Amino acid sequence: AARLANAGLAPAVAWHCSGFSPAAALAPLQAAGWAAASAHPALSFADPAAAQAQFAGTACALEGDDPAVARAEQAFGAIGGRCFRLQAADKPLYHGAAVLVSNFPPVLAAAAAELWQGCGMPPELIAPLWQAFAKNVADNLLRLGPAAALTGPAARGDSAVVQAETAAMQARDPALAQAYAALSTLAARLAREGAALAPSDGAAPLSRART
Repeated sequence: AARLANAGLAPAVAWHCSGFSPAAALAPLQAAGWAAASAHPALSFADPAAAQAQFAGTACALEGDDPAVARAEQAFGAIGGRCFRLQAADKPLYHGAAVLVSNFPPVLAAAAAELWQGCGMPPELIAPLWQAFAKNVADNLLRLGPAAALTGPAARGDSAVVQAETAAMQARDPALAQAYAALSTLAARLAREGAALAPSDGAAPLSRART
């Protein structure tokens, strides 16, 4: 942004596509008279060709100077994006949510595969097993929604199983045990209350708490 601001170009419109960083990341351009925005398509780009084919209907979070946001809304809308406006203060939670749902399933699949391998499961069964779980869970999520699709010991309130499995994972990898325990807490809450997160005690969302 600083190099572009110092390039001697006439002020125009610019945006970046980071899900975490706000439009203020382009502050050097804004100081030079440019209108700046952040425009984040909420889509996994592990395979660019597949992402291009999947783009239509993708939610696109926009934030920043009004002229730049309006231009981004027009551009992303023209290729099928479903644009909405986001407050800069909410970007860490917004992007963190995207990380939860899109970045961590591969990590969980890899961890499960490594545990099964360590238990002596025949290698030729491991990939088909996690693939079947991934497909069935995704199908249930789409058909039933998160609360109704939830299964397992935490959802059943079987704390003895959760504790025993956490202890076994602690011996294998402490980070995995911490993740398992934390996710089990969220799973139990989702099963019990229909929401994975703790109540906010009536606090306004970050975007409105700062206005």
